[in-house]
Amino acid sequence: MAKQLLQLRKQKAKSLNMGARMNAISAKNREMYSMGRMADAVGKTTDTMKVMEKQLPPEKLAKNLDEFTRAQERLGVTDE
Repeated sequence: MAKQLLQLRKQKAKSLNMGARMNAISAKNREMYSMGRMADAVGKTTDTMKVMEKQLPPEKLAKNLDEFTRAQERLGVTDE
């Protein structure tokens, strides 16, 4: 009877240990999945930025912003 009790305690400890390991593996899998999703999002953002740069080069954007600022000054628009 005492021997069975010891075996039962060992099995319980092993079961708890295995459960903890499974939880750790599950957490690691979720982390890896999230990292993959983030990498995809960054890749899509980079592609979008490349397209935008082709459509509106930084020099042209700076010129447009400068013209916009001058137009605001002429109209008396101020930031509040």
